[in-house]
Amino acid sequence: MRSFLRRLTQNLMARTDTSSPLRSLARCLAPVLLVSAGCGRPPAAVEAPPRISVQAVAVRADQVTHELMAVGTIVPVDRSRVAAAAEGKVIQFPHRIGDYVQEGELLAELRTVTLAIELEGAKALLRLRA
Repeated sequence: MRSFLRRLTQNLMARTDTSSPLRSLARCLAPVLLVSAGCGRPPAAVEAPPRISVQAVAVRADQVTHELMAVGTIVPVDRSRVAAAAEGKVIQFPHRIGDYVQEGELLAELRTVTLAIELEGAKALLRLRA
């Protein structure tokens, strides 16, 4: 409403020449119109935010677990290369890749038939020389 009255007053002022009695009337009525435009309805009341109900509980210690599901590849931090002191065909691996092993555990079993024959020959040779 205020902006309408302001525009009306400006239009009346612009359309009349300076010596016109209409312009004089517009000059007299302009302040009255502007003041009365502010005397309309009171401004809308500001509404308070809605109330929220809360419930208080006693604090207690408890264990919190965090679960995470993810897709990916697990890569070891360290890798070790294992080598045997003697040659031979591997006949058994008692562990799989990624298994934990203790020091001294059997990692691979070699076929020892050839080694046993060579050992018996070396012992026989040693007895002949002695």
